[in-house]
Amino acid sequence: MKHYILVIVLSSLVFLSCGYSRFSKTQLKKMRVITARDLSERAQSRFMRHDYVKAIQIYQLIISKKGVSVKSKAWARYEIGFCYYYMKDFKAASLNFNRVLQDYPEKENLPARILSKKLLIKIKKGKTQGI
Repeated sequence: MKHYILVIVLSSLVFLSCGYSRFSKTQLKKMRVITARDLSERAQSRFMRHDYVKAIQIYQLIISKKGVSVKSKAWARYEIGFCYYYMKDFKAASLNFNRVLQDYPEKENLPARILSKKLLIKIKKGKTQGI
């Protein structure tokens, strides 16, 4: 009986850890040749599956990628903050939302800026349940 419980516990830990694993260096290297748009779609797919850690990694790739528009980079930074928001890491979420406001010009990146401001207000007021 104890052996059976141990197997269940260990299986659960392995299953849960899969959702929070990171991409290997080889996987990240392969993703560098993919367009920012395709990367964004992959990140959204990861987000929808609640795989926020991998979504963040993909968005960080977009930001570091050469030749990507400022608008795409601003949106990726917002999405990183949004992932942290869903992970309930409000300090990291705030940091990324503030970076959207500081690092990206207002006219070109209005949607990301507006949403960042709204979520920063929610975090400051402690209204972090839902969106």
